[in-house]
Amino acid sequence: MTTHRDPPTEAVSGLALSKRRGDQKMTAEEIDLSVLTQVRNLRNPGRTFNEAWITWEVPFDSSYLIDYVVRWGGPAPVHTTECECLLQGLTPEVEYTVEVQPRRSQGAPAPVVSIKVVTHDRVPPTRPRGLHLDRMPGNRSMLSWDVSQDNVGVTGYLLRWNEGAELPINTSTFAVDLPVERMKSWQVRARDAAGNLSRVARWNSGVPPSKPTGLSASSVTGNSATLEWVASIDDIEVTGYQIYRDNRPIDNVDSTRYTAIGLDDATTYTFKVRALDADGHFADSDPLTVTTADTKAPSMPGNFRATTITSHSVGLEWASSQDNVAVTGYEIYQGAAYLETIPDIHYTISGLSSSRLYSFAVCAMDAAGNRSIMSTIQVTTPVSNAPTNLEFNRLSFMHGALQWAPPVESEGVTGYELSRDSVVFREIPELYFLFTDLEAGTTYLFEVRAIRHGRLSEPASIRG
Repeated sequence: MTTHRDPPTEAVSGLALSKRRGDQKMTAEEIDLSVLTQVRNLRNPGRTFNEAWITWEVPFDSSYLIDYVVRWGGPAPVHTTECECLLQGLTPEVEYTVEVQPRRSQGAPAPVVSIKVVTHDRVPPTRPRGLHLDRMPGNRSMLSWDVSQDNVGVTGYLLRWNEGAELPINTSTFAVDLPVERMKSWQVRARDAAGNLSRVARWNSGVPPSKPTGLSASSVTGNSATLEWVASIDDIEVTGYQIYRDNRPIDNVDSTRYTAIGLDDATTYTFKVRALDADGHFADSDPLTVTTADTKAPSMPGNFRATTITSHSVGLEWASSQDNVAVTGYEIYQGAAYLETIPDIHYTISGLSSSRLYSFAVCAMDAAGNRSIMSTIQVTTPVSNAPTNLEFNRLSFMHGALQWAPPVESEGVTGYELSRDSVVFREIPELYFLFTDLEAGTTYLFEVRAIRHGRLSEPASIRG
């Protein structure tokens, strides 16, 4: 509970009770006693670039005091019962008006007391430019440069030559008691009142860096490549390297290694590296051609189908696959067994058994070894319609007997076509044939096909 305290007598006596208006004394009722309720000794003991510490003392009259309201232009005022407040989230190099007002439960509002607070400067000056080295009489050298800029103000420079200690100076010129020939190097940087320092500016003789050598690529993937090179040298200092891709700058680095990312698959790029020094001189490496890896697989062969099916063979066809580079061939599988890689979009598999279920697959591949998703089909070979039980018996040097049985499905068979060494020589209705013109010591290939409704069956074959 807030307790009421009477103002100290010394505070009241300190008021102008004895002042006169002209010749007349002021009465107690005419005196503004509200000053007794305002905070005392408002101060800013500490601050950074984004914080400020505000302190004050309790008012002489703290009766009915609830807390203190602190305002500084922030999103919302701060309420505190302490006699201090840390303001955070301030903007650097900005002047704030901080107000503190006691909040009372009754009585007249307390007056507002304010203080100006300026956050610290953390912005450095601009780097000195236009460095010059001029000869002066008496074997002296004049160093000069363009004045740096700062958001508040440049207070001076730190100058150093021939690897000596830095010397603080106030102007953008300085005479050195050395001849130009003995000025091997010198540098300068600007400073401001907050102690911020600019980047170092170094005098350069005008000689560019040596060109980067040994540019090479490693760890090349489908979308990235790592570049490496031998470091350049400069008479003062190499400040960095600029990376070019297809004659366009893409990045700057300080080291001799860079990984280019976001590249396209199976694409050729030309890279170069540019060495830079502090005065803007440069030297380019020899160009390097890099082709990213092909990691994209061809599309799946489409419309995979069996075009011809016999009891012992199947003819397969499919639609061509597409690839970002080129399809180099198709792999054929029977079940899980690899059969062959071919460049065509059709293939015949023979040596199959009749009346059996087979599974076939085809996938496309490219030169990089990428393989598409497989296309698969299942095919059941039909019952054979070729003649059965084919036999050949050599009766003499010139004579031999060929005989056979009808096909398993013999309905509609009207005869048989005979061939010797792939040459058709006879159609007969019988189930045998006698050869009388054989040559001694010669082996023949005999084939017999059933004729059904004018069409030929698969052949039954034998050698003898």
